Amino acid sequence: MAIFSVTPSKVAVYQGQTVSIEVVAQDHGTNAETFTVRCYGNSSLIGSQAISLAPGQLYPISFSWNTSSTTLGTYTLSAEASVVAGETNTDDNTYIDGTVHVKVFGDVNGDGNVDASDLFDLSKAYGSKLGDPNWNLDCDFNRNNKVDASDLIDLSKNYGEPS
Repeated sequence: MAIFSVTPSKVAVYQGQTVSIEVVAQDHGTNAETFTVRCYGNSSLIGSQAISLAPGQLYPISFSWNTSSTTLGTYTLSAEASVVAGETNTDDNTYIDGTVHVKVFGDVNGDGNVDASDLFDLSKAYGSKLGDPNWNLDCDFNRNNKVDASDLIDLSKNYGEPS
């Protein structure tokens, strides 16, 4: 069994948002196998799935990580395939790659603080909607595809806070 990649859909999210993570596994053996793939953010289990693969088959697995109860910070992603009977090379059963930064609402620029620079970025995007030239997804905290008063309120709730 082998894990070839761990790829997050986003590298920075606000606490409470969901990140999709794609893990690609392969059966390196000569027999069809059923095994478990686990995905982690640091040492916290994001999810696990049992899969069955034919010899040589590559298989993408999707994990969904809801960050609602996740502590703020940067998480290193990894995935691990369980060892199957008769497997002798387990060096490629674990793959570590990618990070996701979970930040507090209001930290637009991702510098770890909610301050005047974030307010400035939000003011430049204020009144914009998805597709507008001044649109900034990082200012749309509630992900309703517009930057408005509700986003300003979210930023103000955490103003002065570290992320």
